[in-house]
Amino acid sequence: QCFLWGLCLIVVYDILRIIRIVIPHPNILVGIEDILYWICASIGMFFVLYKGNDGVIRFFAIGTTAATMGFVNTCISRFTVPFLGNILAFPFRVVSKFLHNIQRKLKQIFGKQLKKVKEKAKIRKEKKAKVKKEKADKLAEKIRNGTLRCRGVLSDSMLGLERTYLKYYILNGDYDKAAEAADILEHSSSEVKVYNRWASFMCAYASQKPGRGLRIYKKHWKDWEDENDQYERYYEFKYAACFFKYLKNSRETIKLDTGSTFPLYNNTSIYSTEELCQYYYGEAESIAKKFDKRNGTDKFTNELVMSFANAY
Repeated sequence: QCFLWGLCLIVVYDILRIIRIVIPHPNILVGIEDILYWICASIGMFFVLYKGNDGVIRFFAIGTTAATMGFVNTCISRFTVPFLGNILAFPFRVVSKFLHNIQRKLKQIFGKQLKKVKEKAKIRKEKKAKVKKEKADKLAEKIRNGTLRCRGVLSDSMLGLERTYLKYYILNGDYDKAAEAADILEHSSSEVKVYNRWASFMCAYASQKPGRGLRIYKKHWKDWEDENDQYERYYEFKYAACFFKYLKNSRETIKLDTGSTFPLYNNTSIYSTEELCQYYYGEAESIAKKFDKRNGTDKFTNELVMSFANAY
């Protein structure tokens, strides 16, 4: 019985080794298979001893099983396992390579088609967005020139629309239209009390009225530094970063009489626009990451990246 059990164990393990040749296994899977194999072998050995020797452990029985396995492995398995494994592996590899080639061809064919479909969908989406924007522009123009009124009165709704447009124009890099919207808002009868609106005006003037933008900055930079509301501070610093990035195209340095409380203060009062740009971008990015981490999104970071990329 021990001889037969040893023969059975080595045959099962040889089959397992042949399968590994035909289908390569990762090391971790080989280890798991070996553990399960020896657990099953131990349980089977226990039943053999229990049935043949009434549960009494006989070392010669275990030795016989081990000797049988060792003999078969040395004299037979070392030749038959690689031989059978390579024979069975050959058709498997041929079929596998054939299927891989088919998969690659299908991916090439349908991949191109899928790419075309995505490009067409993108074009349609851009066209729809353009149409919506044109309609919104026409509507805004009617509100601006008084053709379209709400109950015959130009109320703060019109100013609210202009503020929305101003934010949209800066986000998409349309600084000429942003300057028009900022000019309307700045000279409206409604008081501008929120500092990030002044920051948006400053940013909007980067193209047409950079001098006016600098005057706004010199007047309000300290208010923005002292801002406790992180939401307001994010927009103030984002607009400042975009403003100085745009300003780099025409000025490498600017003179600011800020005093020693200025974060980048130096004795010369001459500041690099690149240095100012990086400072405000870094501060805005830090706040954006905190907001996105709290909200589980990347809205603020994407908005900052897009606004900054379009500031040229």
